[in-house]
Amino acid sequence: RFCAVSRLALRCDRCSYSIGDVVLAAVALHCPVLRKLSVASCAFGAPGILAVVRRCPLLEELSLERLCGLDSLLLVDDNDAGGNAASSLLQSIW
Repeated sequence: RFCAVSRLALRCDRCSYSIGDVVLAAVALHCPVLRKLSVASCAFGAPGILAVVRRCPLLEELSLERLCGLDSLLLVDDNDAGGNAASSLLQSIW
């Protein structure tokens, strides 16, 4: 349904229910041509980010701000022997 979305900005209200890993993985699954993703004040962690960088091969820019569920950013999946889980086009994470 959202297969043509190439830019997406998600802003959550820290006082109410937020976007988690499952929702972010669903976004990644249904937005295969996503090039730019900006998120702020959300409660997902590394599994949600990993889903985005693995399922969005055209992703060029990822902006993460004030994430509540992210203790440490680890984009290397233990199941990925080469350690190259990120999109080959990803130019920046900030």
